[in-house]
Amino acid sequence: MAAGQIVIRFRLPSRRDLEAASRKAIEKTAHAAVTMIKRRTAKGIGANGSAFRPLSRGYRLAKQASGRNPVPDLRLSGQMLNNLKVLQIVGPKLALIGFEGTHRVSQLKATGKAALFSTLDTKRGIRKRTRKKSKATIPMATIVRANHRLRPFFDITRADEKKALRDVYRKALQAETAAATRR
Repeated sequence: MAAGQIVIRFRLPSRRDLEAASRKAIEKTAHAAVTMIKRRTAKGIGANGSAFRPLSRGYRLAKQASGRNPVPDLRLSGQMLNNLKVLQIVGPKLALIGFEGTHRVSQLKATGKAALFSTLDTKRGIRKRTRKKSKATIPMATIVRANHRLRPFFDITRADEKKALRDVYRKALQAETAAATRR
């Protein structure tokens, strides 16, 4: 090394370490998105940033009578939003967020909503609509679709939310790659 020269050496993370760091960063970002959707929905604000459509008079009165908050926050039993989760980390750049589980029909009946389902009678090969017993369950996705149709909430569309999630990803990726280079 000649006089007046400076040698700078640093260790770059391996490709495998970068991919692992990216997976962890996307997982943290997905969890942040779930939290963002839950907080916004609890405030009665939809995916587009505007307030949810008001509850019908009868439903509002029924919620008040049962001691619940009479504003549209998509919480009656709390089961639907509690089932909003990060379902899968598909790769270093993709995570799936969605709803797990089922909803008991007896809980639906308690809200005053009809619990009718189409069933297939295999002996006769005909479809019929029946009321199922309280042990019956329906997929949470069915409840989500019905709520989303009336009050869209399950999306990240606003620019400020997207920027916040990009910041979460960037910070998490920086932290994970820094940790990988120290190993």
